[in-house]
Amino acid sequence: MDFETETATSRTLDCLSCSSQVVHGHVGNSAIQFPLQLNGWNVDTINTTQFSNHPGYGRFKGQKTSASEVEAIFLGLMNIGCHYDTLLLGYVADAGTLRTIGNLFAEYSTNRGARFVLDPVLGDNGKLYVSEDLIPVYKEIIRSGKVDMVTPNQFELEVLLGSKINSLKELRNAMFQFQEEFRVKNVVVTSVSFPTGPNHDDSNIYLAGLCEDQWFYEKVPEIDAIFSGSGDLFLSLLNHLYYHFPLQEALIKTASSVSKVLQLSYEMELDNPCKIFKLDKLYVPHLRMVEARDILVLSVPNK
Repeated sequence: MDFETETATSRTLDCLSCSSQVVHGHVGNSAIQFPLQLNGWNVDTINTTQFSNHPGYGRFKGQKTSASEVEAIFLGLMNIGCHYDTLLLGYVADAGTLRTIGNLFAEYSTNRGARFVLDPVLGDNGKLYVSEDLIPVYKEIIRSGKVDMVTPNQFELEVLLGSKINSLKELRNAMFQFQEEFRVKNVVVTSVSFPTGPNHDDSNIYLAGLCEDQWFYEKVPEIDAIFSGSGDLFLSLLNHLYYHFPLQEALIKTASSVSKVLQLSYEMELDNPCKIFKLDKLYVPHLRMVEARDILVLSVPNK
């Protein structure tokens, strides 16, 4: 099979992404839109926030987008006949807006056959980033049966299931439980690590996937830093590659590309005279997407 980057003669795919937006840096929709565009997608975005920069800087300005504003923008797109192959749902700041987007996306995917991919952005490293009242709304959206793929990190999976995961065996069981309980065929879990100590000697970082009844996992390289935007980039590239490869192969290729972008961003941040540290680790507040553009262009089979 001849693998090439898609050309203009291939049918261009269309995506609508609902996530956060910052003016400075590549996180949220900025980290989703650019990689997909580099790979030949048309990408429209609805911004659930409009911030000056990522809050990880410690200060920012801006506002959240209300549920009524999101709905009005979505209906405006429908009024001019926009069509989407994929609907991506990322960071949402409040429960009302999340429920509105979930309902709009569920109806559109049902009526128009679009793929609905959801990243339930709740938090990481044992800490919620959002209000707890988003948790039942995420559960409601996923249980609707309209979501094609869910991509939580380990902490988010634990929050949604209400139980801790301390080993690969428990991870496998949790993912099958999640698939059955929430009626979603494809589950991908990122940022997986386990306790270390006398009775725990697994210090690796993993990501895992479940497609129908096939479960698989991969070790991923650990970079001693904290990143913003990595989950958004992962969602973007996985969405692209899963259109061309089985989920396991798409996951491996996505992980490889994301790791390269993180490494480049980390190395460039080391030269920043105004470096920020969090939990004694270098904080990389946004990813170097433009500098990594050659990494982000991924080979796929022409269709």
